Amino acid sequence: MNPFTALSYCWGSSEKPCRIYVEDCAVLITATLDVALRDMRDRSSLGRIWADALCINQSDDQEKGRQVSMVDKIHRLANHTIIHLG
Repeated sequence: MNPFTALSYCWGSSEKPCRIYVEDCAVLITATLDVALRDMRDRSSLGRIWADALCINQSDDQEKGRQVSMVDKIHRLANHTIIHLG
């Protein structure tokens, strides 16, 4: 398994005013996720980050249910877990 960092953060508002590019595709994200990712950014290295809003299909309730039940395991498998409180 490739090393990754799991991100736990306060969701805040459900509005998605910010944009991130994932594999050259624009994805709208919440302001709190944007702040957390910016705080984690290290321009000197590449890293994999698991963030629920990006890694779980938020428009598929069945997938969300399955994935949410695995969040504990995901955090245990991560090389690091960052808790961002804003």
